[in-house]
Amino acid sequence: MRAAIAGLIVLLATADASAQSDPINADRPGLADAAAVVGKGVLQIETGLQWELRQTEDDMFFPTLFRVGLTRRIEARVEGNTLSSSFFDNRRRTGLAPISFGAKVGIVLADDGKLGVGVIGRVFPKWGTNGFGANHTVGDLRLAADWDISEHWSLNPNAGLAWSDGDVASFATGIYALTIGYAPSPAVSLFVDTSLQRREREGGSVSTVWDGGVAYIPRQNWQFDVSAGARTRGQSAARVFVAIGCAYRHK
Repeated sequence: MRAAIAGLIVLLATADASAQSDPINADRPGLADAAAVVGKGVLQIETGLQWELRQTEDDMFFPTLFRVGLTRRIEARVEGNTLSSSFFDNRRRTGLAPISFGAKVGIVLADDGKLGVGVIGRVFPKWGTNGFGANHTVGDLRLAADWDISEHWSLNPNAGLAWSDGDVASFATGIYALTIGYAPSPAVSLFVDTSLQRREREGGSVSTVWDGGVAYIPRQNWQFDVSAGARTRGQSAARVFVAIGCAYRHK
């Protein structure tokens, strides 16, 4: 028992020391994306598994994001829910969800606790298989900010516009998110966040979601996370969801 406890202490201490030196900065988990870019020549892969429970169905998919640093301030992004599965009316169907192509531009690069600001744009072409495809080409444009308000606390707001997929036509909607983070150590980060969509569907009203979880950085290029959340208003978002995932950075 003493050996196990000693080993755990050494592991956590090593993780903290490793995380202190240029730790990975992932856009997962959570509802808001960071303003920081990965940096020139960096490949970062963020993926996971997410379960969602809706009114009459349950869904499972693998959200995945590839980030490639083109310059110090610009990264290319390929993102989507990839392989997706849905159980509805005693029947399960599986297919591929639309994939987006986009970029993140660091307008103000954060340094020593200062505010960082970036812009993220995505386009989802009209594509998909077995009922998971979109009816129209859609996309979004968001302004993201990172603010370390103290040694342990941080804020990460997002705000923007989306052109969303509808049954009859695509439609414009406002999208907002805010993450509050608390890092008790360099290797561990806890968070709660919320998102709001101003018009969730054609002729619809407001949709809101709450989420919370933890991210663990055992080494500077690796992150593991778990999170869960629920819909608090509206009909389009999942009633409850749970996600696990990881991120890897290759320089």
